[in-house]
Amino acid sequence: MSGDVTLELAIDTKDEQTLRAIEEALGDVGPRRWPETRDILTVITVASGTDALVDALLSLKSRFGQEPAAPPIVIKNVDRLALTLPEATPESLRELIEG
Repeated sequence: MSGDVTLELAIDTKDEQTLRAIEEALGDVGPRRWPETRDILTVITVASGTDALVDALLSLKSRFGQEPAAPPIVIKNVDRLALTLPEATPESLRELIEG
């Protein structure tokens, strides 16, 4: 797939320390927080090529996927198809990205 793809991550937390750790883990794919538009969710967008997005999201899963206190994270593409972070595999992420 050529060009950058944008995904949205809906994160069920407002905890600043957690959000900074998530943004740090996604550093290579340009995480950007949306302005405060929701009460309990934080929305972060990421944009990059398919391979970089898959790698970054799998890295995020390995970092936060085993933590019991980790907030739920839902990944959405431009067509609003969604995948939860614990369900993410290389194949499911590529399918979501390539839609």
